[in-house]
Amino acid sequence: MLVPFRSRTVQYAFAVTVTVLAALLRTELTPLWGPKLPLITFYPAIVASAWFGGFGPGLTATLLSAMIAEYFWMARTSGVAPQYLPDAIALAMFVAIGLFISAVTEALYRTQRRQAVERARAEAELRDLDRRKDDFLAVLSHELRTPLTTMIGWLRMLRTGQLDPSQTHQRLEIIERNAWSLARMIDDLLDISRIAAGKMVIDRQPIRLAPLVGEAVESLLPEAEAKGVTLKRDLDVRIGSVSADAERMRQVLRNLVTNAVKYTPTGGHIDVRLTRGGDGVAQIIVRDTGSGIERALLPHVFERFRQGDWRKAGVQGGLGLGLAIVREIVELHGGAVAVHSDGPGTGTTFTVTLPVAD
Repeated sequence: MLVPFRSRTVQYAFAVTVTVLAALLRTELTPLWGPKLPLITFYPAIVASAWFGGFGPGLTATLLSAMIAEYFWMARTSGVAPQYLPDAIALAMFVAIGLFISAVTEALYRTQRRQAVERARAEAELRDLDRRKDDFLAVLSHELRTPLTTMIGWLRMLRTGQLDPSQTHQRLEIIERNAWSLARMIDDLLDISRIAAGKMVIDRQPIRLAPLVGEAVESLLPEAEAKGVTLKRDLDVRIGSVSADAERMRQVLRNLVTNAVKYTPTGGHIDVRLTRGGDGVAQIIVRDTGSGIERALLPHVFERFRQGDWRKAGVQGGLGLGLAIVREIVELHGGAVAVHSDGPGTGTTFTVTLPVAD
């Protein structure tokens, strides 16, 4: 295992030190060996220097060792006479081996550094995923408990006759609304399970987008009006057919518009446009004047279990699955979905792009 991440000054100082120690050791062995094996003690110095600091310190140890060995234990000459050829070959081989050791160790050094960075990133991602799953479970329990508590409370009052008969119809509507809320949450959970297993089925048929988008927006008008949000639509009826699953596309629109209503304050505006883009595509654009999205969060908006800071926006959180489902459905149709926001308080724009069949 390499010793990582030393300062460069320490690395080169270490290379010089171990090379000097190798020279001192060779000096001590001179009475025993004489001029034979002049380079033998310098190999460990090169290995240690490369191990400690990589290619640069290893190269420094190699060249310094070659100069010391040539000066003290090899007969010097101004030319390469035949009698000095073995020393010259040995010195060249020593430098080549030193360069090889340094290069290999540097490659291992870089690999170790890269693996350490990747390991740290993976560990951070796992911690973030665990945190998001914990948050998801906490939100899920809250989201399930809230409508259930409401339903149980009103049902108990109805059963015990505590409500005025004139209020029965209104309370039954509240119970029904909460039941549908639970059903949608369960559908989202089932869809995420199907997506994870690669089993989401898309029944693609030729459909015209303008009527589908218009119907979807019309069905969400009461929700927007109840919050005091203006919901408008601008549909290009000239756009042709697309090959799509009508129910899944309604789900995409419902998720996007519901998300916009959730994060748009009273008095805000939501515009839904259907327009033709370049290269034979249709674009569904949902733009709101709501709380916006932090720039750092934009690349993660479509991830599962990912939510913005809904507490700051003053809204109920939700499961953080709707936009992940939107992306998966759109991509299964051969399209793409993108998000844009200039930051908190600037609103958000979602753009769904689908290929047009004609």
